[in-house]
Amino acid sequence: MDRLKIKKICVTHEEQVKGMMNDTLKKDECCIFMYPSKRLLSFWMKNTPQDLDIYYIDGLDVIQVDTMWSYTLTPHKSLQPVTMAIEAVHGVLNPIDKTISFEDGYVVFN
Repeated sequence: MDRLKIKKICVTHEEQVKGMMNDTLKKDECCIFMYPSKRLLSFWMKNTPQDLDIYYIDGLDVIQVDTMWSYTLTPHKSLQPVTMAIEAVHGVLNPIDKTISFEDGYVVFN
């Protein structure tokens, strides 16, 4: 089981557009992007100073993981509609067959 402290939750359009631009995560932190309904998501790393892994979440299941390299404009798109994405420092988690839960300010990857 891996736990990441929630540093930032991006719910509004403005928060989602800014994301982790000009900000960094510690190895035990994450940033969550939450949406009211399922949708195809696309992220980039403009002005983001560290490499991140993005976990696309359907329900509570990790359905896709992608690595995003710092300062790149390459789009990283979900392959299917999802309601959530979680960004964490690249290489911190083993994403194979994971589900998530929430516990006292943490995302728990089981």
